[in-house]
Amino acid sequence: IFAARQIKADFRLSGPLANPEVKGRFESKNGFLTKLGNYDSMNVNLNGNAKFLTIHESRIYRGKGSFTVDGEINFEKKNIFEDIKVTAKSGILVWSGWEVSREKAGHEVRLGRDIGEDFRINFKTYLDEKTNSYHTGEHEVELEYMLSNEKSFKMRMKEDENFLGLEHKIKF
Repeated sequence: IFAARQIKADFRLSGPLANPEVKGRFESKNGFLTKLGNYDSMNVNLNGNAKFLTIHESRIYRGKGSFTVDGEINFEKKNIFEDIKVTAKSGILVWSGWEVSREKAGHEVRLGRDIGEDFRINFKTYLDEKTNSYHTGEHEVELEYMLSNEKSFKMRMKEDENFLGLEHKIKF
């Protein structure tokens, strides 16, 4: 499922009408994709013909991260989107709407997911590389409610520690 508040598309067709050459650009803002969840913006560049389009130099932006989109749209397949790949930059993996990331230097693993436009749930734990298991007692669950772009209400829970507060973000 795909939904967006703003969509802008520019396609150019040339050549024979039976199989024209296609070049185009598709942009959307404030959208939603079933497997990815909410995103801020998406820019997709396409070229090919009426049966087969190649996606190149395309990105999806969400929060601090971005995702690369590439692959092909094959109109002769039952699922025309089967060959499209969305890969994460900066160590973030998207799995059924959950952002999964791991610190390169440490053992911290984070999972996060937007629930609608105003809520977000996060989970943090630590892995032991030798045993491939998590450290007991070092899990953290966080629920965040966005009041505005700069303010949020957070509730954070750990095994022996709880936090309830108002966060104010300032960008420099």
